[in-house]
Amino acid sequence: MRADAIVYALFAVVAVLGAAVNNRLGLRYSLALGTVGFPFYGAALYTNSTSPTTWFLFLGSALCGISAGLYFTAEAAIVIG
Repeated sequence: MRADAIVYALFAVVAVLGAAVNNRLGLRYSLALGTVGFPFYGAALYTNSTSPTTWFLFLGSALCGISAGLYFTAEAAIVIG
């Protein structure tokens, strides 16, 4: 529950600032950075289900929230354009 709150809170902040980051980095690099956090989040969910390590879950959630904000703002720019 706290992990989901971390994901969505960071996603909301980064999605607002994502347009500025996309203009600086370019859409290609924003998409590439946007995919980095999802495997960490999946690994953190799996690790937490086998052994309760909350620090890795929170780290994976933070990385996923940041990268999802970058990914979806770049994806929206591509779809709209």
